[in-house]
Amino acid sequence: MFRSLLHRLGLYREEESRSKTRRVQHRHRVTLYLEALEGRLTPSVTFTVDDPGDDPAVVLTTGMTQGGNVTLRSAIQAANESTDDEITIDLQNVNGTITLGSALAALNNNIDIVGPGRDNLTVRRSTAENTDPFRIFTVNVNRECSIWNLTIANGYVPNAAGQLADNGGGIRNDGDLAVFNVNLVGNQAINGGAIFSTGGLLVSNCNLYTNSSDSHGGAIYNAGQATIQNNTTITINSAGGNGGGVFNALGSLTLSGIWISENSATGNGGGVYNRGTTTATDSTISMNSATNGGGGYGAANSSISATGCTIVDNMATGVGTALSWAPNMSYTVSNCTLNGTFTQDPNP
Repeated sequence: MFRSLLHRLGLYREEESRSKTRRVQHRHRVTLYLEALEGRLTPSVTFTVDDPGDDPAVVLTTGMTQGGNVTLRSAIQAANESTDDEITIDLQNVNGTITLGSALAALNNNIDIVGPGRDNLTVRRSTAENTDPFRIFTVNVNRECSIWNLTIANGYVPNAAGQLADNGGGIRNDGDLAVFNVNLVGNQAINGGAIFSTGGLLVSNCNLYTNSSDSHGGAIYNAGQATIQNNTTITINSAGGNGGGVFNALGSLTLSGIWISENSATGNGGGVYNRGTTTATDSTISMNSATNGGGGYGAANSSISATGCTIVDNMATGVGTALSWAPNMSYTVSNCTLNGTFTQDPNP
């Protein structure tokens, strides 16, 4: 299904087209390319948002509120009710901040949300006192969605007494999701402060910073198939457990041309904690900190491969400033710039 989403977004090209655009990932004999948005989305229906407010009252056939305007909330409700299965919610004429007072409906159709630029529009949970906990966006199972060109902030589903506890403070993805040119800032959850994903996930040219998790994955918790690429930065995130930057839970994780820096974990894996398969190329993992494995940590029966990476200046209060691992973990490092120690965890 994830391939279907990428075909719909125009991100798959056959091998013979590789000279036309920059190749960023191989998958079997099909190649994934990152191109401009223009000319690629061909929706059956577009809901154009013209109101930065949060009016929930909506006429479902048009996406308009009863006052005659289209808000993000009303557009999502209308998109979910639409019988069309390729829908764009166009936010390109909205600037400033959309402040949400309650959770948006989960995305329950194939929906592309397109903003005017991540420095121009922020979608955030209200900072007002006594605002209920909720995340910003949820993608339901068997749905193909994408989010472009905006900032997602202040989602909050922590493990706190008397409050709803959940995973994915900014985004929870149980379908297939592509995220392009997005900032995820100051979100908090039990697992996956910014993003929690059980499906297919592509994160490209994004900035994830100052997110936090009570348990694992300060920025991203991946339990599916995830690719993080194209100058994405994952910085200054924190985890109360493992994986200050990224936690890969028995999933497949590909890191290509990204920065993972200045993240911290109370447990292991300041930059990356891996329980599945992680492949990193041309990426920088630096100045992260943890108990063991400041740069990264590999759990038993997992595998890590790093090629052309810079892994430097990470810190650990226990063992393995660069990398630590449990027994029966395999790793390969080639053509990398390294400093620090590579040490098996004596007490996994």
